[in-house]
Amino acid sequence: MKTYFSIFVLAMTVIVWGCNSKHEKTAEEIAATEDSLKNVKAEELAARKAKLRETREMKAEQRRTAMAEKAKASATYKDASGKVVYYKGEVDPVFAGGEQAMHKFLQDNLQYPESAQTKGVEGTVFVDFIVDSKGKVRDVIATETTWAEVDSTLVNEAVRVVSVMPAWVAGTKGGKPVDIAYSIPITFELEP
Repeated sequence: MKTYFSIFVLAMTVIVWGCNSKHEKTAEEIAATEDSLKNVKAEELAARKAKLRETREMKAEQRRTAMAEKAKASATYKDASGKVVYYKGEVDPVFAGGEQAMHKFLQDNLQYPESAQTKGVEGTVFVDFIVDSKGKVRDVIATETTWAEVDSTLVNEAVRVVSVMPAWVAGTKGGKPVDIAYSIPITFELEP
């Protein structure tokens, strides 16, 4: 009887040991699969971010070229109220505190719409506006986006945040402050 019991215990040990090694192997396979999926997702995210940057930079360059062409054709235009607006000043308007301060303002005040986050929508909204002779931002309008999928909530948020910007340092022409057209890209990117 002791012999049968010893054989039974030995057999159970071998079975349990075999099951555990299979279980460990399966856990290792699962971990390897999870790591592989993480790598694929990271690569997809990096590719998407690179495409977003590339598209934003291409559109920004196209817009700069178009603005330069407009300025060559005519230095000014009249806005809806009949005021003269320059395409380019001798000294362009500057956000009070400089570009770094503007980025901080946007970072602190821009709110990524929840509906766009849920849908995974990303992109850049180009916002055009006028910085008047007193430095006030007016006539804010979104004129272009980098992706057709950029939904209206992103456009509305970009317009809202530019509309509430504090006064800029006005641009000048002939040494006097003047109204100058300006444009900035506002990019919405989801965090990984």
